Amino acid sequence: MTRGAVVACGLVGLIVALGVGRSPEVSASIQRGRQVVDAGDGRGVTGCATCHGTDGSGRWLSGIPALAGLDAVYLAKQLRDFASGERKHFFMEPISRELTEDDLVAVTEYYASLEPVAPMRGELDPHSLRYGSLLDDQGLEAKGIPACNGCHGPGGVGLPPLAPRLRGQSAAYVKRQFKIIRKGLRDNDPTGVMKEIAEKLTPAEVAAVAEYYEHLGSKPPARPVTIELGDDAEGAISTEALAVYAQRCAGCHGNEGRGDGPAGRTLRPAPRDFRDESWQRRVTDEQVARIIVRGGPSAGLSVLMPANRDLGRRPELVDGLVQLVRSFEE
Repeated sequence: MTRGAVVACGLVGLIVALGVGRSPEVSASIQRGRQVVDAGDGRGVTGCATCHGTDGSGRWLSGIPALAGLDAVYLAKQLRDFASGERKHFFMEPISRELTEDDLVAVTEYYASLEPVAPMRGELDPHSLRYGSLLDDQGLEAKGIPACNGCHGPGGVGLPPLAPRLRGQSAAYVKRQFKIIRKGLRDNDPTGVMKEIAEKLTPAEVAAVAEYYEHLGSKPPARPVTIELGDDAEGAISTEALAVYAQRCAGCHGNEGRGDGPAGRTLRPAPRDFRDESWQRRVTDEQVARIIVRGGPSAGLSVLMPANRDLGRRPELVDGLVQLVRSFEE
């Protein structure tokens, strides 16, 4: 298939596009999420706003994370990991276990729908910011540490659902996560690379990159993402499907479906190359749709291919993603 139309827009523009044309069910879920955030679930679960704020800003100095604008699938995974005990936290574990699945999804969709809140802090040491920028963009080759943006996206915008947004996140929270990862108290990242990185970085290096990402919260977002489509796909795939692919899929599968996305380079098995003609002929649209919604394990594939259960209520959006996957065939 000849490469033709180029669909290009900034990541933030793509993410905002997710709000276009939401179904009534999704809007109702977000409204329920706001209720649980503000007042709890009515069955004893404390409202999330107590710590994270209704606006999702968290508590910067206390190291309570900002949740506004984080990917709903990523947030849902964290809550499920707390509930199962895979991720440890004395307060979050019991809360997550008590949430119903519907309320869990509602809360994550609510926070994902919010605009990220800029951190409220003064200027940082210019040397520290430059060093944090170096770690983000280049890593430390001498220590075998890859660039942070390889997984967390350019300027820390995130490559969900595998790698969260760090741009604008509380530096205190990021530094605390490095500490507990290094101690082995958190080990739920899908790629398994964070413990090795945390063990190699010095406290000063952790502080530099954490403060750099917090500092970026008030700056313009990153360079654009470009998704290339075949000629006959031009105009046939909705903007919302393109937005979802850019936000949730391109991090592993790449902007051209080659399986070479920044977050996918460390994964084994490697992400699917959608240009594979034999795979395209072998798999049905129904199978692709099921994997998108239910995740890799539903088809005996990698557990690193997460489910997107919120899309189960959006069959037209799933159809658009299937069309996009098909358009990558060469």
